[in-house]
Amino acid sequence: MEAPPYPRNEVERLSTLRSYSVLDTEEEAAFDRIVHMAQSICHTPITLVSLVDDHRQWFKARIGLVASETPRDISFCGHVVFGAETLVIENTLEDARFRDNPLVVGYPHIRFYAGAPLRAPSGHILGTLCAIDHRPRQLSSEKRMQLEDLAHVTMTQLNLQRQISMREKAEQDSRNANAFLETARKTQRNFFEVSLDLLCIAGFDGYFKELNPAWTDTLGWSLKELYSRPFIDFVHAEDRETTVREAQKLARTREYKAVKFVNRYRTREGDYRWLMWSGTQNPDGTAIIAAARDITTLKAQEARLTAECDAAEEANLAKSTFLANMSHELRTPLNSVLGFTSLLLRNAGQRFLDRDLDLLERVHKNGQHLLSMIDEILDLSKVEAGQTTLEKGPVALSELIEEIQDELAERFTAAENTLRISVPTNLLPIEADARRLKQIIVNLVVNANKFTKRGAIEIRVCATDSTPVRIDVVDTGIGIPKMKQQQIFGAFRQASEGTSRRYGGSGLGLAISRTLSELHGFELGVVSREHEGSTFYLKLAPGVRTPTHRSSSESAPSDIQSMGSTPDST
Repeated sequence: MEAPPYPRNEVERLSTLRSYSVLDTEEEAAFDRIVHMAQSICHTPITLVSLVDDHRQWFKARIGLVASETPRDISFCGHVVFGAETLVIENTLEDARFRDNPLVVGYPHIRFYAGAPLRAPSGHILGTLCAIDHRPRQLSSEKRMQLEDLAHVTMTQLNLQRQISMREKAEQDSRNANAFLETARKTQRNFFEVSLDLLCIAGFDGYFKELNPAWTDTLGWSLKELYSRPFIDFVHAEDRETTVREAQKLARTREYKAVKFVNRYRTREGDYRWLMWSGTQNPDGTAIIAAARDITTLKAQEARLTAECDAAEEANLAKSTFLANMSHELRTPLNSVLGFTSLLLRNAGQRFLDRDLDLLERVHKNGQHLLSMIDEILDLSKVEAGQTTLEKGPVALSELIEEIQDELAERFTAAENTLRISVPTNLLPIEADARRLKQIIVNLVVNANKFTKRGAIEIRVCATDSTPVRIDVVDTGIGIPKMKQQQIFGAFRQASEGTSRRYGGSGLGLAISRTLSELHGFELGVVSREHEGSTFYLKLAPGVRTPTHRSSSESAPSDIQSMGSTPDST
């Protein structure tokens, strides 16, 4: 047996067949009449309208056959689909292709077959109109032509039904689309009506074409009044230029592009409401569609907040100015107390008991601490009040740091800490206010000493080609949690309340140091590892690298130890 081969255009052929939507449909009188006519022409017991899909041949109409379909690989009609011509087999037992075919050796015992192709307008063969007999026979050329004509009629009927089906589907699709559009229009209208925002369609002639009720609710004008005048008439005089400019943008563009702006619209009572607009062209480019939101309350809140911020800023400036001007009044009585206690301590002799001397020393010590805190507060106030000016000049860092080392020696001894200095030789001077730069470094060193016990603090100067580029103050103290490392530079802020109670201090030293650094154009920052110490760094030039924290017990960086042109590597 020879199975029917597949034509080269099989994929396209099957697509065409499925487009008719005829497979597995109910019997129809038109096709039943066709098979009866074929039977009358050919005088065969079996006539079929057979449609061949990818795995079977299915019979749209049939006479003399019980089965509604048979496999494609044993079908006779499959050969017609491949050959695209009428196929007549007078005796299947004498044809090598079919003599052992299951439909020949078994039911329905085919001996004669004549099949005319059902050719679609695209040229694809969809199936056959065929006549079958149980005995060998011949088919005259006249009857063959009649069978082919009847196959053409069958195809005409299929095409007609396809057109009807397509038209019905198109009509249904149109009805569905119209229903969808109607629903969409109703939904849009409902949205248009209930929106709290002001929605509008405006023409390029400057008049409103459609407005929602929110306009009347917000501005008080009736829709008739709003339609009757150019919309620019309702805009505040100061906002008309902006409004016209934005409308002209939309008139010029031919692509979807939204414009956003704010203006004021006059109400019927004569006051104005702030409106925030977003608008674009409608799809056909014939009008502007836009939505406006009433932000009058928001604007009032914004104005109130601005006024409150300005007032707070003025109050803060007044406070800072007051404290800065109070410098003499606050220091004078405290200096007198310290002077008297110093005099008494120098001339105590045998006139005081040990207990009295101890109390006197406490008064003197606490007075010095209080004076230091007052100095810090006044210093910060002067900076905030803009009363701090820098007196810049060349500063030799090696000499400045030696001076700091000598002044703080007693503090380090009391805390059982050691202070190390790592400064390259032959450093060039830097341009700075020597007193303020010293204040910055002293604050950093004192801070490091306060949070380090029985450890080491190191002042490191990093240089490039003998030019100082960064100063690091490194300690082996308690360290700072990462999330607190920026917080500590705020005024009156320390890493935690417990830190303030345990270690003391006003929390102003780092805030003052950062402000003074910024006045110089320097950058003050910190890197730290909790429980492993901190590195506070002062960058003296832009683009300098941020260091990583390295304990002072570790070896100093090579650029600190070298004497000349080694670039900064920390």
